[in-house]
Amino acid sequence: MCLCGNEDEVLESQKKHAENNNIAILVCPEINNISYLMKHLSENMFLNNKGIYPNSKDFSIELIEQPDIKSLLLRLFQLNKHSVAYKDILNNITFVQPNNSEFSEQVRTYPIEELKKIFTCVDIIDEKYECGFLIFEKIESLPHSIINAAVFGIKLNVRKNLQNEILHKKYYINLFRDIIDNKIQDNITLLQRLRTIDIRKDSQCFCILMTHEFWGNKEYNDYQKNLWIKLIEKYFSFHFNKVFVVHKPEYTLSIILLNEGQSMQKIKFKENIMNSCQILSENITSNLDLPKTIGISDIKGSLIELKEAVFESKNSSVYSWINKIGYSPIFWDDLGAFKIICSFSNSVEARKHHLKFLSKIIEYDKNHNGELIDTLIYLEKNNWNTKQVSEKLLFHPNTIRYRFRKITELIDGDINNCDFRFDLGLAIKLHQIYSWEEIQSVHKDAFFN
Repeated sequence: MCLCGNEDEVLESQKKHAENNNIAILVCPEINNISYLMKHLSENMFLNNKGIYPNSKDFSIELIEQPDIKSLLLRLFQLNKHSVAYKDILNNITFVQPNNSEFSEQVRTYPIEELKKIFTCVDIIDEKYECGFLIFEKIESLPHSIINAAVFGIKLNVRKNLQNEILHKKYYINLFRDIIDNKIQDNITLLQRLRTIDIRKDSQCFCILMTHEFWGNKEYNDYQKNLWIKLIEKYFSFHFNKVFVVHKPEYTLSIILLNEGQSMQKIKFKENIMNSCQILSENITSNLDLPKTIGISDIKGSLIELKEAVFESKNSSVYSWINKIGYSPIFWDDLGAFKIICSFSNSVEARKHHLKFLSKIIEYDKNHNGELIDTLIYLEKNNWNTKQVSEKLLFHPNTIRYRFRKITELIDGDINNCDFRFDLGLAIKLHQIYSWEEIQSVHKDAFFN
């Protein structure tokens, strides 16, 4: 079932998915009281068993309306008369009611595969993602309606908790945005705001920018977005102190703080990043896609340098995109001379240089629906070897040779001259940076707009 506040909010993709999978779409213009809504929905969703629990429908409603998972488990224990637990794999937390038995010790220490052999375990899956496990010490004629209600109630609480976590961190994100946008002009104001969120001014930090430019037209609901943020926070928190994530359709920016007083060598830093990305990729299911690029900044000595860290992570992603590296972290420290190009790419002189060498080719492609600029990029990258380019692009060699001749006519220079090749190569790199920014609509000072 999909809940929408207004019929206009129902996406065409959602309508198609609902139709193909026989899923109901409930349009409710005023969703002010989720408990009230769930109460009336549950009356039709859960069967009224007439066995040991003649009022199981009422119990189902009661379970759904519990304010948190602990309260839900307590009520479930009261109904079943046996201990019950929930293992939250999103947050690595285990809730047990009552919390004073051998069962409690077992569910907290045993791996889930072992627990499945001993107890009744119900997998809690939401949006195809495994959130946790509901574990019963014993089940004695407990109606399916109550078990289903418990599962449904846990899902509601998982979603609510995710949303609350994101809202809680908005203050942090707003502060980071103001630092990046140079809106905090004095140290006193900065220190005051940092104290309110218990963060030191000299906290070491770095940024990770993951781009999603080719996620296609897939629509992501709020829960999926919050889940993606949670997964990043979870797996990077294994190695680092605090993780703050901003998610947008085009990219995900993660601002990560090191532990207070922590000093991390570059080798260890890169190793921890690689491990975190690997674990993240292994735990992404079909309802979420891997990012196409991952750019990592250097570690900065304080939050004052946060803007620089954003710049470095963004351009590391650009480098990954240009070189078609894919889902593999690229570190600013490893970019070589490309770092220099990034530092002046947005200057007037850089724009003039780009147009001086490539404007005729760009205009030709525009008027003839051509692919000269793409061919030029491959030629420059493959040392102007037309045979290699034809093999890589899967074109007949004559096609590439024709394009090469056309390119030499338009660029107005001697391709055999090493200085000209250097200038042309620089223009090509600038063109790739500008193309990425055009696709992404992501600019240096617009990450949080």
